Amino acid sequence: GFATIANGGVYRSPISFTVVKDSRGNVVLDSENFRTTTQIFKQSTSWLITDMLTDAVRSGTGRSARINGITAAGKTGTNDSYRGVVFAGYTGYYTSSVWIGHDVYEHSLKNGSTGGEYAAPLWQAYMSKIHEGLEDKAIVDARPEDLGLVKATVCSVTGLLATDACKADEKHKPATDWFYAGSVPKTPCNAHALASFCTVSGKLATEFC
Repeated sequence: GFATIANGGVYRSPISFTVVKDSRGNVVLDSENFRTTTQIFKQSTSWLITDMLTDAVRSGTGRSARINGITAAGKTGTNDSYRGVVFAGYTGYYTSSVWIGHDVYEHSLKNGSTGGEYAAPLWQAYMSKIHEGLEDKAIVDARPEDLGLVKATVCSVTGLLATDACKADEKHKPATDWFYAGSVPKTPCNAHALASFCTVSGKLATEFC
């Protein structure tokens, strides 16, 4: 599933081998002749999901999965009752997932265990070795504008178009991000409003203030 995202929305059927050769080195079986591909969702959808999951690794719950010099995207997870933790991630080269838990699934890890705390560092440990000597490259190699995406600034509370009142809210600053061209909110935020207050009483100002 995560490989499909990394492949720009193209699902490639799993193959258990790469190539089979005879004793003389002649190729008998090539996995690419057996693989099927299907466009599952749009490349723009893949780009948006990757943009979100790259943020999750850069500054979110997946920070422990960061690979020096390599762009990585991924998602942490924790099973019910802490019965397991997971990190599924991908780069411009490889996709892999790691799950940590008991062989007897009814047994739990310690309370509070998270994928970011345990699974992500393990993922980083072996994926960083796999990527040694490789140059960084984009996961979904496309410009968002070419995929029909546009940027818009929305209120981080309501998701509606940000107003000057939204920008004045220090605790909930507006967010600027990418959207499908037809999905950008058209309604201004209705949760924020600018008002004048009396500097003495702190209440709504009147003409006497």
